[in-house]
Amino acid sequence: MDPYSFGEALLQAIGVEGSEACQYSDYDAAVAVIYEIPSGSLILIERIEREGDPWSGHIAFPGGFRKAGESSYETAVREAMEEISVDLGREIHLGSMGIWITRGSVRVVPHIFISRSFLKASPGDEVRRVLRIRPRDLVGVRCPGGVNRPPCLYSPGCGGKVIWGLTARILARLMRHERSEW
Repeated sequence: MDPYSFGEALLQAIGVEGSEACQYSDYDAAVAVIYEIPSGSLILIERIEREGDPWSGHIAFPGGFRKAGESSYETAVREAMEEISVDLGREIHLGSMGIWITRGSVRVVPHIFISRSFLKASPGDEVRRVLRIRPRDLVGVRCPGGVNRPPCLYSPGCGGKVIWGLTARILARLMRHERSEW
């Protein structure tokens, strides 16, 4: 898959959801969906293992809960800086994908960013490692025990871990524009 064609898929995803109201105020958290053109990759993270953390060890987009007075865009930018040391305020912001509800009823706004350069991402305190996953390497797999709702995705770059939950749902929506079978 040509890196620029996936960029087109990102634009289609924004168009499908509508980005006219990307500065949400009625939300709980935001994530940064970052596509890095030079590597042809999406940037994800593997969260550290922490007792009591419901997302412990998961593969996810950089993101987190809002602070008082923040827009969803500001939350996504702040969380990317905290989690991967990347200033998304300097990158291209395409818009948001609307409000998504997690199984735990958390209202999350994914914001899509494109970087024309290789980002010098490094893990913050809550991140075990930064992952670069090429969309063409993602494949649908059977969900592991305890995960009763697909989609579940796998990429060799995930170190044997399966991507599931909201992260997999967002990826599947984006990939639907590239792969008609999803």
